[in-house]
Amino acid sequence: MGQEDLLSSPRVARRYFDAIEAPAKEFIVVPRAGHDPNQPMMATQL
Repeated sequence: MGQEDLLSSPRVARRYFDAIEAPAKEFIVVPRAGHDPNQPMMATQL
């Protein structure tokens, strides 16, 4: 989740994440990242 995402706030995304049932999951907020692909988001995903 990009901390600076203008399309979906981390608060809203976290509520959706919490509703998902999975054996293992992790919610990660990436600093300085938005919604679209950008360097901080790609580095975290890799």
